Amino acid sequence: MESRSLESQIHLLKEKVHSHEGKPLTIAVVGQHGCGKSSFINTVLAVLTGEYHERAIVGSYGKRGGHVTHRVTRYAKQRYLGRSNRDEMRHGYPTFVDMMGFQNDENVNEFLEGVFEGRVREGTEFRGAQEQRKQHVSMQQLTSLLGNEIVSKVDRIIFVASAISRELPEELIKAVKLQASGGTREIPLFGVLTHADKINEKDQQFRNFENDFKECLGLSPMRYLRCTNYCSNFPQDNERNPDLEIPVMRFLRQVL
Repeated sequence: MESRSLESQIHLLKEKVHSHEGKPLTIAVVGQHGCGKSSFINTVLAVLTGEYHERAIVGSYGKRGGHVTHRVTRYAKQRYLGRSNRDEMRHGYPTFVDMMGFQNDENVNEFLEGVFEGRVREGTEFRGAQEQRKQHVSMQQLTSLLGNEIVSKVDRIIFVASAISRELPEELIKAVKLQASGGTREIPLFGVLTHADKINEKDQQFRNFENDFKECLGLSPMRYLRCTNYCSNFPQDNERNPDLEIPVMRFLRQVL
C-alpha cells in the first residue's frame, strides 16, 4: 500500500522526474479567464521545488479590470528551480506553458495549434482570429528571432476550470480536443478543477458540473484532479501543506 505521508509522496514524485529520459516534457495549461490557471502553475512549481513563489502572476480584478495573464509564458526548469537546486537541474523537470485565458469560443483553433506545435514564440498575445495569424512564424524564423531558445512542441495538455463555475466551456473544450487528437499526433489531455475549497462536494449542482467536465474531456480518474491552489491560502510561515500538495503530487506522477 502506498504511503500517504508527505515525505514519501515527495520521494515518489522526484523518483518519477529523475527517471524521465530524453528532453523534458512541455505541458500546456489551458482554460478560461479567472479559472485559476496561473495559480495552479504556481502550486505545481511549489510542489516540485518545495518553495512557493508567485512566478506566474495571479490576481482577480473582477468587472473593473481584465485578466492577469496576457501572453504566452514558458516556465522551464531553469526558470523555477534556481541556483539552489543545481543538483536537480540535470534531471528532466518539465516546462509549463501558461497563456492568456480564452473565452468559451472555438475560434482559438489556429492559435492553440501554433502553441501546441511550437510555432508561437514567448510573449505572444492572442488578439483574435485575424490578428493572431500574424503572430505565427516558421521554426527557422523562430530560431533567428529567439537565438538559442528552443520552442518545443507540447507533450501534455492540462485543461483547467473552476469548481465554482456552473457553465461548462464546451466550445473551448472542443477546440482543445480537436488540437489534442485531430492532428498528426495524439497529445494526452488531463483535466483540473480548481477552487475545491470553495465548494460542497455533496452539492448536486456541483456534482453534475464535475461529471459533465470529466465526460466532456473524456477523462479517466487517473487524468482528473480536483484541487485547492496555493495562493492567498498559503501559510505565511512557508510550511508545506500535505492536504493540498499530496493530491497534486499524485496527479503530476500521472501527467509525467
